[in-house]
Amino acid sequence: MNLNTAENATPDELRIAKQCKPTTEGFVRFQAIELLLAGYEKEDVEFTAGRS
Repeated sequence: MNLNTAENATPDELRIAKQCKPTTEGFVRFQAIELLLAGYEKEDVEFTAGRS
């Protein structure tokens, strides 16, 4: 899967953004994006993030 487009960050850029998160909520958002891009089901990501 090629995610390198003008609209998307590369997996490395996403990892760096997650590490620079200003809040826990920001970290959870970046982690959720990472998991979705890795192919996890939406329901599993929601559970992991503590959201529904």
